Amino acid sequence: MLGEVYQANYIYGRYEFRINICRFTDSYGYFIKLFKISTGRMLNSWDGHYKAVTALKWTDNDTFLLSAGEDALLNLWSLSM
Repeated sequence: MLGEVYQANYIYGRYEFRINICRFTDSYGYFIKLFKISTGRMLNSWDGHYKAVTALKWTDNDTFLLSAGEDALLNLWSLSM
């Protein structure tokens, strides 16, 4: 069952993506999901925060996504698809 959800759209190069951060009520952590808006296809999904995700930042070379959370964790996620 879906609990909290945060959604934002981002321009990445010439493509537009949607990022969802969600927590399922029957799970332990938060998930970051990357979707391509033009197709609606999910490109990647990451989990690694057990408390709310508070910040997201693309790296300067656009190959990684950095996430920070209330759990005091910083995660670096590969965007290779």
